[in-house]
Amino acid sequence: MKLRSNRQTATEPAGQSRLRTSSSRQEPTEDMEDTTNHRRDTNGNHQNQEDKDWKQDKESGSSPEVTVMAPPSELLNGDDETKRDHNLSSPSWGVAKRVLHFNIFLYAACFWLQTGVLPYLTKKLGMDMAVYGYLQTFYNFIQLVGTPIYGRFGDLYGGRAALTLAYAMAASMYGLLGVATTGAFVFLSRVPALFLSANHGTQMVITDLTDDTQRAEALGRLGLSYGLGMIVGPLIGGMVTKYYSEQHAALVSCMGSLLSVLLVQLFIPVQTKKVATTKIQEEKSKSGVFSLEKYITLVTQTPGALFFLLVTMVSGLPNAIFQSMLPMILMEKFDLSAVYNGYVLSSLAIVSMLIQGLCIGPLTKRFSDMALLRASAVLLIVSFTVMAFAQNIVHLAIIMLPLTCGNSVIRIILNTVMTKIVSTTDTGTMLGLGSAGSSLVSIFAPTIGGILITQCGFFSFGVVGLVANAILLVILCRN
Repeated sequence: MKLRSNRQTATEPAGQSRLRTSSSRQEPTEDMEDTTNHRRDTNGNHQNQEDKDWKQDKESGSSPEVTVMAPPSELLNGDDETKRDHNLSSPSWGVAKRVLHFNIFLYAACFWLQTGVLPYLTKKLGMDMAVYGYLQTFYNFIQLVGTPIYGRFGDLYGGRAALTLAYAMAASMYGLLGVATTGAFVFLSRVPALFLSANHGTQMVITDLTDDTQRAEALGRLGLSYGLGMIVGPLIGGMVTKYYSEQHAALVSCMGSLLSVLLVQLFIPVQTKKVATTKIQEEKSKSGVFSLEKYITLVTQTPGALFFLLVTMVSGLPNAIFQSMLPMILMEKFDLSAVYNGYVLSSLAIVSMLIQGLCIGPLTKRFSDMALLRASAVLLIVSFTVMAFAQNIVHLAIIMLPLTCGNSVIRIILNTVMTKIVSTTDTGTMLGLGSAGSSLVSIFAPTIGGILITQCGFFSFGVVGLVANAILLVILCRN
């Protein structure tokens, strides 16, 4: 009918032709409205069906690899901030990742800059080795309390807020240390370490941006950036101490941390988790930052959580004892100056950097997580056994190579596994609990290390490491 009518317009008067044309234009418009309404209705029904399927999958647990923790309709119909936060392929995310790596480099440089000079500053202020051990214990106790809270804070309030808090606390700690004139003031400078968790916060954000198959490699690359900072920091600290003072080195760390705060505010998105804003609001309403029930539930009801927290503590004990006393060992036993002390710490950072940045990815693609943990335990047993017989700095440097390799692999694998066993909304909290486990053993590590070095001698560090890692290997082989 319409085709015949269109052909007839050639013989009709112009006015009638224009009238018919106008009429013919209105008819398709009504048809299009009906079609559009039909499509909207169909899409709405289809979207509702997707939401129902999502809820059924969530309740049945049939889709464990799905990382989006909200119904499709919430992600598609959410607010502009949610849509922007989920666009992980946008150029802003590429810039954010580069800023994350630069900031963790800067954080490591600042942290190890002041760590390398801390023994010399405490000695200058009249603090002996035992008091230095107490200082380390106090620092780790502060970390034990703060890291789980910090992780929960990051889950609820986003990556930008978490990283800003961490770098601000770092600047406060280094600033107070830079103006310290007494031993009591040095202890006071450790209080901001309550939320000194920039490494933890960056791991949380990297976890948000990667899937399970790429996470270990991504965290390893983060370790590469951290290792570069660990190389540069002690070198700068040694040079600043040589030409100025230990306090000036701490103030340099303070300025570097303030720069990190600025970069976070400029380039890190408010929220980095691949979840809808409504989901995060629900989490805030259910349990806040200080909810003890949330922490207990996460540990007791998550399969594997208690086991891997136990592995974290057992594997971390001998290394924490040794690392807490390493600057003092280099200074007292091997008579190294602050400059050469920095050289040794930088060399260890190079080894750790290469292992985490270049080896973790190929290893995780070829071997399972449990196989890598067991192999690392064996390597640590051998390393600590040989350490017991080290007589000079050359022997120690050779031993530190496999020791650093084993500890680097264990640390990355454990962090990766703990983010896999929880939901996307709880990765920061779980990483915080893992850090708290490390801090728990580190509370006693400096005191134990001080007793070992004064009462038993350097060889006792090798014996403790041998026994602890033998226990770790038994635990891993039985599971």
